[in-house]
Amino acid sequence: MPTPIVADTGELIKYIEKQMEKSSESYFETTLDFIKWNTAFAVAAILWFGNYLINAITNFNPFQSFLAVFTLLLFVGSIAWSIGFFYYVSRYFNKHWILMSHWRESLVSATTGGNALTTVAQGLIDHYENLPKNAKSFDTALIGQWVLLCLGLGCFVVFIINLKLQIQ
Repeated sequence: MPTPIVADTGELIKYIEKQMEKSSESYFETTLDFIKWNTAFAVAAILWFGNYLINAITNFNPFQSFLAVFTLLLFVGSIAWSIGFFYYVSRYFNKHWILMSHWRESLVSATTGGNALTTVAQGLIDHYENLPKNAKSFDTALIGQWVLLCLGLGCFVVFIINLKLQIQ
């Protein structure tokens, strides 16, 4: 999107703020949607697997018992991971919104003769310089949750195959 030509510095500042907020909110919403879907998937898998265990034979061999417990632990771990990750992302964006409110307050005080603008601006600059590093850590945490879910599903498939082989 091309930068609009503005005649006023205030308009340019407002435009930059809007773009920064749009970018942050878009990433935040995408991350939260991913967490919500993964958590919902893990809960559904736990319910489905629990229902399967209740309706299947109850005398499992030790390997099947281990797989059943390990699968459930992976799914529960994935849910715990997503709750912790949600807290981590929320704290980060809470810090972002606090910095933005300080930025707006400092703009008002700068127009009335205050000098807090440079301190707040440096805080925002530091925050945005760290954004790629933080986004990478968010992405790594999302991959971690995805790996837990995949391991849980893999164990579940091995459990089902082993159980079907035992029944036949």
